[in-house]
Amino acid sequence: MRFQFHSSSAFVPPPDSNDPLVAKYQKAAQRLVPEERWGVFYMAGIQFAEPLVEALKLVGPNLSKEACIEKLNTFINWKGLGGAITWNKNRHQGTDSVQIHKCGPEGKSILLQDWTSNELATWKKQRYFLFVREPCRPHTGPAGLTSRQFWKFAAGPG
Repeated sequence: MRFQFHSSSAFVPPPDSNDPLVAKYQKAAQRLVPEERWGVFYMAGIQFAEPLVEALKLVGPNLSKEACIEKLNTFINWKGLGGAITWNKNRHQGTDSVQIHKCGPEGKSILLQDWTSNELATWKKQRYFLFVREPCRPHTGPAGLTSRQFWKFAAGPG
């Protein structure tokens, strides 16, 4: 079965990405834990830990919960493996960004849209509806497509 027209959102770049940070982490993973399978879930673990590790480095030897939170609260569009992260005393959501990919030949990911903020994120306190197929009032989704265009694209040719 071929999945060439499957599309998906992702919170990390594709495992086969040529992003320098992906390559750096993949090389380290191959060196440190060669028996582990490199993929999106492995990368997700790295992505979720990156901000904490950075905050711990910034705190230095006088570590405390308060000092760590204070450093995290200074992150403005901090970029690690995933989308940019902004934290402050009132916002601890992290990122709300995704990339849009489709599956191409040989199972390779093809980037359709780079990091895009989700303006419909529930923490932004907006009402939203998901997976409305037909008919719906036109609106532009994260990939720049209306709902109708997205479902037509997702269905593939024919």
